[in-house]
Amino acid sequence: MEDLESGKKPRNKYSINGETRYLKNGVECRCASKRPRSAQEKAEAKERETDEHKEQEALFTTVVFTLKALFRQLGEWETWNSFARKLTITGWILCNKLNNSCCDVNGVRNFRAFVFSLGWLANPLYTRLSRQGWTVMLEWEDRCHRRANRGTDRLMIGYFYHSYANAPQVIVDTGATRADGRVEFTLPGKGFDGEALPGDEVVHIYPFFTRPDRSDSSRSLYFRAREGMDEEV
Repeated sequence: MEDLESGKKPRNKYSINGETRYLKNGVECRCASKRPRSAQEKAEAKERETDEHKEQEALFTTVVFTLKALFRQLGEWETWNSFARKLTITGWILCNKLNNSCCDVNGVRNFRAFVFSLGWLANPLYTRLSRQGWTVMLEWEDRCHRRANRGTDRLMIGYFYHSYANAPQVIVDTGATRADGRVEFTLPGKGFDGEALPGDEVVHIYPFFTRPDRSDSSRSLYFRAREGMDEEV
C-alpha cells in the first residue's frame, strides 16, 4: 500500500517574473506578485497614519490588555468559553464583542455595561450594599426557584478601582454561597505601585455566581460602591 504521508505535496502557488501563479479549483490563476515593503516604506506608511487610525490602534491595544487581564484574573473560573461552547464563536471573541464598546484608550469607560461573567444561572435579588473603608457588604434574597439554581453556587466578585480602569480584579474565593444571602469582603485599597488609594476612591463591583464544578455561572451585575454608603439597591 502506498505511503500517503511519504510523498511531498506539490506546490500550488509559485512566482515567476513578478507574477504569482496558483491553482484554484483545478484552474490556474495569475496575479501580480507583491513585494514585501522595505523598512523605509513601512516608516513612511507609519508617518502617513491619521490621528483616527492611531487612536483605533491605541484602543485595540487597551482592550486586548484589559481582557487578557480579566481572563488571567478569572483563571480556571473563566466562564466565557463554557458559555460559548455550543456557539459558533469562542469565549474570547464573545467577551470582546460585549466589552469592546465599554472601553476607551484609558480602559473601561462604561463600567455599568462591562461584563465579567456570562452564563445561564439566574441572579438573586440584591437588596443592600454598604461600604466602610475598604470593607464591602452585599446582601441578597434568592427569590428565583429555578431548579438550575443551587444553594451551593459560589459567589465571586469582580471589581475595578476607578483609577485603574484597565485592571480588572477578581475575588475568586469570597467564602459565600447563594444560600448565605450575605457576603462581606475587604479590598486591598492599594494601586499596583503599592501606594494606598485615597479613601474616597470609587470601586466598581461585579458579583456573579458559578457552579463548584465550573459547569455554569450567572451573568455578572454591576454596583458602584462609594465610601460610607449603606443603602438598598
